[in-house]
Amino acid sequence: MTLCMHPRSHHGVLRGTVNSPNGVGKVTSLPLVRKSPTKLECLLHAEFEEVSRSGVYLQKEDVLVAFEQANRLPTIHSEAYRLVYADGEIAIITYATACVSEAGTLFNHALRSSTWLQAATNWQLIFHQGTPTEPTLENS
Repeated sequence: MTLCMHPRSHHGVLRGTVNSPNGVGKVTSLPLVRKSPTKLECLLHAEFEEVSRSGVYLQKEDVLVAFEQANRLPTIHSEAYRLVYADGEIAIITYATACVSEAGTLFNHALRSSTWLQAATNWQLIFHQGTPTEPTLENS
């Protein structure tokens, strides 16, 4: 299974492989897609919704406009991925993130959850949420 991760949260593409009988998989990072409006348009389901780390409600068009207008996107550190298949057409990914400062320190820690649906030709992100948390990542 190949998933294109929501750029606002991870800034990359994910490939997940199921490594255990209970459906929990391992996820690894691949090349970035956040600067490609075409890829982002394909990535987000028509009914996409997000509740951001700051509690802001966003829909697909909001995200597309925000990324189009962004001059510089923050560097994001992410870890502790868990991939669970709810059934053959739904996958849920949870993980931890933090922004990386120019000095290399981590800030704005969050726990993330993304819900993906299998579309006709690819997986699409239909829901994403970020919840603020205390520092829990390795480089904090």
